[in-house]
Amino acid sequence: MSKLLLILLCGLLLAAPLRAQSNDTTPIPHEITHRMPLFYEQLKQQLTFPMAWGRSSTTEFSQWRTEGRQLLTDCLQLLPPPPTDWQLQIEATEQRQAHFMQPANRPALSSTDGRYKAHRIRFNVSAWSRVPAYLLVPEGKGPFPAVLLLHDHGAHFTIGKEKMVRPFGVAPEVMQDAEEWATRCYDGSYVGDSLAARGYVVLSVDALFWGDRGCAEGTTYDVQQEVIRFFDQKLGNRD
Repeated sequence: MSKLLLILLCGLLLAAPLRAQSNDTTPIPHEITHRMPLFYEQLKQQLTFPMAWGRSSTTEFSQWRTEGRQLLTDCLQLLPPPPTDWQLQIEATEQRQAHFMQPANRPALSSTDGRYKAHRIRFNVSAWSRVPAYLLVPEGKGPFPAVLLLHDHGAHFTIGKEKMVRPFGVAPEVMQDAEEWATRCYDGSYVGDSLAARGYVVLSVDALFWGDRGCAEGTTYDVQQEVIRFFDQKLGNRD
């Protein structure tokens, strides 16, 4: 189980840049402020431009150009540094059992009878960011197949992971928001819970700007697009 969780957490490093890691595990209810990510200063410190012409140790132009193009390709895949410690915390757990009809002419999808545990967790997904998430684990010995479940965009930013996993222990307005979204977009079901009931381990985390990783000044589509342009222009070296 620990190896499976490690694989899922490593996958998250490919999903989005995140906030500074520290020993303080106090939740911060946003990760954008003044239309900039909270880890903006850490990003600036990484941009030292050692390959710039005149600063690079390569003095032959064609070789410098070849090296520069390769570096640009690498920069388009810029990742935050991994955490030194996941500091995984399970904040709450809820026992769940889904009831669904299995067609008589098909074999059972799992041996869990729809039983699984929903964990609300918090962990360091990078050296810059500590994030909340939902981890759903089927009952039984395993091993189980696993899904890193990314939520939709939908121009709806107040919830993220709650679009995929039925929330618990949240404010009434968050629960109502999640229920309305599930009804509107997923026929009243939660994809993550449906998968867990069928024997899948599910990990679901907010993307940057959604839910618990939202913007301190409020979430709108225009602000989200400005944040995207920040990453495009500052980190991807695009025009």
